[in-house]
Amino acid sequence: MSFEDKLKEIGIKISEVSKPAAEYIPAKKVDNLVYCSGQGPLKDGKFIYIGRVGDEVSLDDGYEAAKICAINCLAAIKSVIGSLDEIEEIISLRGFVNSNLDFYRQPEVINDASELMV
Repeated sequence: MSFEDKLKEIGIKISEVSKPAAEYIPAKKVDNLVYCSGQGPLKDGKFIYIGRVGDEVSLDDGYEAAKICAINCLAAIKSVIGSLDEIEEIISLRGFVNSNLDFYRQPEVINDASELMV
C-alpha cells in the first residue's frame, strides 16, 4: 500500500501548503534529500493551539498539535516532490514543544508526530 493511500485509510488529508507567515521556504530539495522548515499547528492558515503545554494547552492538545505539525511537514514535502510515495526514508524528525518550566513530558508530545511517520 502506498504512503498516501495509508494516510487516506487512517483519515489524514494532506492539504496544500499554508502560505509562509514569514520569509522562509517550507521545504527544499537538495540532491536526493528534502529539508523541511519548522511547521506550526496550523489548519486552514490559522493556529489551532496557542500557548504552553502544561499551562494554556493540555497534554492531549499538545499531542494533537504535534500531529498537525507533522502533517504540515508532509504537505511541505509533497509540494516539492509531488508525491509522498517518493519518500524512501525519514532521516530526522525534530520537534520543539512550547511548555511551562515544570513540564517534562516533551518526548511524549513529539511521539505523536513520530508515530505518524512510522
